[in-house]
This record gives sequence, C-alpha cells and structure tokens, in this order.
Amino acid sequence: MMRSQSTRAGRWKLAACLTGALLVGALAEIPIQPAGAQENQSTAARPRNNKAAKPATAPPTAEEEAKTAQFMEQYAPERFKVFKASREGPAKKQFGQFLINRWRRLEELRTRQPDLYQVRVEAIRLDDDIFSICRQMKKANTADMQKLLPVLHTKVADLFDNGLKERKIRIAQLEAQLKNQTDLLEADSSRRDELIARRYHQISTQGVAGARLNAASSKGTLAVPEQPPGDKDDNTDSDH
Repeated sequence: MMRSQSTRAGRWKLAACLTGALLVGALAEIPIQPAGAQENQSTAARPRNNKAAKPATAPPTAEEEAKTAQFMEQYAPERFKVFKASREGPAKKQFGQFLINRWRRLEELRTRQPDLYQVRVEAIRLDDDIFSICRQMKKANTADMQKLLPVLHTKVADLFDNGLKERKIRIAQLEAQLKNQTDLLEADSSRRDELIARRYHQISTQGVAGARLNAASSKGTLAVPEQPPGDKDDNTDSDH
C-alpha cells in the first residue's frame, strides 16, 4: 500500500513539474506591434523604423546586472537563490545571460505594452512558486505531499489561466492591427490615381535608388531598391 502511494506521489511530482515547465515554455515571445501604432498613416508616406535592436548577446552593463538581480529577487527569488548558489562556469554564465536578455525584453514591454508586461511578470512569479513547491516535494513525506499537492494544483491552474489571458491580449492586438491595415488598404485604394500620380512625379523627377536623375555621375550604382508604398516593413519595431 505504501509502495503504491509512493509511486503515485512520484508520478504526481514528475507530471506537476513537467506541466509547470511546459506552460512557462508555451509563453513564447512572439513579436507584436502595439495596437494602433500606424493609425492614420497612409502607406504612401509611412515612416520606416530602422533603429537596430540591442543584440541579445550584448554584454550586460553593471546597471543591467543590478536591475536584473533586483527583478529576480522580487519575482523569482527561489530560482535566483539556486542560480546564485550554483557553481561558476559556462552553464551559469549562459543562464545569467538569459536572465539579462529576459529583463531587457520585459523592460521594452513595460513601457510599450504594460498590460502584457503585467501578465508576463505574473507568469514568472507563478513559475517560481511551482519551482519552489517541486523542490519541497522532492523531500516531502506522504503527509507533507498531501498538503503540497492541492497548492501545486492551484498554482498550475493559475499559470494556465495566465497563459489564456496573454493569448486574449495578443488576439485583441492582432485584431486591431488587422483592422488598421484593412482601413489603410481601403484608404489607399480609394486614392489610387492620386497616389500613383504622386509616385510617378517623384520617380520621373528624382529617379530611384542607384539611378538618381540629379546625380553627378551617369553610371548606375548598387543600392537597395526602395520599398513600394504599402509593402510590409520588415523593420517594424517589435517586443522581442
């Protein structure tokens, strides 16, 4: 009987910890442009955002390290405690870089999409709670296990609901972007002749990249072709 209970408890441990890990992993950081970012901008005159993002592997500054540590102490103290106690080496350095990169992404998100930021932070806090419970379960006896399992179930359910909340936010943003693009398409379609005339005048008087009509040299030069109005901008700012 005791062996059967022990086996079931062991399975609960494994299933619960795996479930928590999978749910946190499911919160993928899919780039999403803030809703309404392009409102009232004709595709014929939409500004380009070519600002280069900070490389994910960029060495952290002392300020970034301090703020990341402060964030982890507040929202993921159990995982951070294990991180600090771990042996120095490549694995710890790599995980430390991961923490820095995550903090950087969250900071960008905090100012541009505060509602999504709050959901992400809550997911980190819940993951840390599950991590702590799993560590307790590793040393728990049968009586303690019966106390921990209901708490774990609540935390796993909370994390799952947190994921649903993030997905709802994302869907609402995508719907807003779709409406915005639909409106822009309709606006440009209704002004087709005007926009073509404007573009024709610009090219006929100035030329195009690599073949400028007012350039001193008559030889063509290598240049990236200009994007036609209305084309998707690959350099659009994102949260990833």
